[in-house]
Amino acid sequence: YASIRIAKHDRKAERKDIISGNKLLNAQLEHEFHPDRMDHTWVTDCSELRYGVNNEQRVRLSAIKDLYDHRIVSWAIASTETAELVSKTLDLALQQVSGAKPKIVHSDQGSSYTSGSYNLKLASLGITHSMSRPGTPGDNSPMESFWSHMKEEFFAFEQAYSQEELALQISRCIDWYN
Repeated sequence: YASIRIAKHDRKAERKDIISGNKLLNAQLEHEFHPDRMDHTWVTDCSELRYGVNNEQRVRLSAIKDLYDHRIVSWAIASTETAELVSKTLDLALQQVSGAKPKIVHSDQGSSYTSGSYNLKLASLGITHSMSRPGTPGDNSPMESFWSHMKEEFFAFEQAYSQEELALQISRCIDWYN
């Protein structure tokens, strides 16, 4: 007998205020992941990290990556992924680059990135928001690649017992990656 996987449908419906098109695709539907200058195109995403004695506690890590040189421009953590968290990460990134603004910020269609407040912030700064197509994680593969490196090459060998210790490890990891 074959075992059959049953699709999980336990996710609650996300409210999406604003959906933008994918500005990183060219006319041939190929990804344009190689801008010709620094701070032109940033990608962003959030990932979950665990800590504690039995890894029972978790935080959301939000990060922004520059597609030109692949450095992590900024990061922030919070207990949940919210528009406030991703906006804070954007503010930190803009501080890091001394006010230089990217032309494009690309994200997935998570509720924090489709929120009206986050999109209003981008628009007020004159930044174009690009979003991955639904069900197409490859549209944000540069950021997904970072999460993979971070978890497999760094956090597979680290254990944090407090959120403060985890934040220090994240800082060391990003310095190592950059």
